[in-house]
Amino acid sequence: MKLETSITTRRTVDEIVTTYKAASVKITEGYRLLHEAEVELHQCLSGAPIGQYNITDYETIDHNARLAGDAASTHIIATLKKKIWRRLIDMIGIRKFLSVKRADEIDRALYDNAAKDIFPAIETAVILST
Repeated sequence: MKLETSITTRRTVDEIVTTYKAASVKITEGYRLLHEAEVELHQCLSGAPIGQYNITDYETIDHNARLAGDAASTHIIATLKKKIWRRLIDMIGIRKFLSVKRADEIDRALYDNAAKDIFPAIETAVILST
């Protein structure tokens, strides 16, 4: 029996990209299903068309996370993308090659939720060219 001695499991870039894309699809579908459940609960329990009574009476999505239409899943996926870029930048060790100013700019973009998304799509070719 061989004991696992590494601190982390190594993953290929393709595995990271594939997992991210699959998770994005699941998140989008999950929010769609949650919204569908809200509508069904509202219609069944209130007996009224949406808009006549407050649909939030039957919330399935946390009020603070609620955004109009598909924006909720889009927001979650954008946040996930930033978190993945944080990890990729750490894994690749890019900071060693950046000026202090550029590293600060990247950190602001990664950690400030209000900051504009400056990071490219999570794609194998993009990551490998970084």
